[in-house]
Amino acid sequence: MIANDCYKMGHFFYSLKAFDVLERLDPNPEYWEGKRGACVGAFQKIVAGKEPRDSLREITQMLRNTQNPQVEYIMRTFKVASCICISAVRVQYKYASLGQIDTS
Repeated sequence: MIANDCYKMGHFFYSLKAFDVLERLDPNPEYWEGKRGACVGAFQKIVAGKEPRDSLREITQMLRNTQNPQVEYIMRTFKVASCICISAVRVQYKYASLGQIDTS
């Protein structure tokens, strides 16, 4: 109940925590699906700057608690997306330091 309500309200990190506990108690495929969706939602919020980047470490740990083969694909996707975001931020700061773009 808490996991689904948090998910519906866009509180993906808390939804993920709840689905993680549920999945450990009962390896129901529906809990994995909820956990997977909450992971992706939480990651999107991190990329958008609406969730602290520090929570990524906890997200990846909860993902690794799962024995589903999709975990490795998700982890690779997170890694690639993180590298792209870091590169974009570096380019933005480079041009901002040159006075060529407004970062506000």
